[in-house]
Amino acid sequence: MLILTKAAVDDILKCAAQAATGAVAGPFNGAEIALATAGPAPTSEVTLADYTECTFAGYVRKPLGTPGAAYDATGREKTVYPSLQWNPTDATKPETVTFILWVSAATGGTLLGVTQLPNPAPMANNEDGLVFVPEFGLMLTWDYADGTVI
Repeated sequence: MLILTKAAVDDILKCAAQAATGAVAGPFNGAEIALATAGPAPTSEVTLADYTECTFAGYVRKPLGTPGAAYDATGREKTVYPSLQWNPTDATKPETVTFILWVSAATGGTLLGVTQLPNPAPMANNEDGLVFVPEFGLMLTWDYADGTVI
């Protein structure tokens, strides 16, 4: 499960306030998904500096992309983004991914959320890969933000 940081909650409240005027500046515009090899257990207090971002050959942060429909087939408020894929280009710097980070490009790289992988993903050579499908949802009785690792 994605743990939202206080910065994300602040940005959500800013969006809500801006939406009332019809001019959402979009602290989430340009948001990126990053991978990390180490860091603390996710809490609302963590920052980007707490995590060691991946540096394996061919690694780059991926833009979140354009979301799909705002509701799933059951009518639940859920937005699914396009799948994101990472593959090492060679075996010069093998790493193991343990965290997926939601980073705001619009605010200079503020960490907005963290997901700890239940099973770390080795990225040792060009035969390894990680596919992540970001999903965000909200209901009156619960909320979540998560993704599927394939």
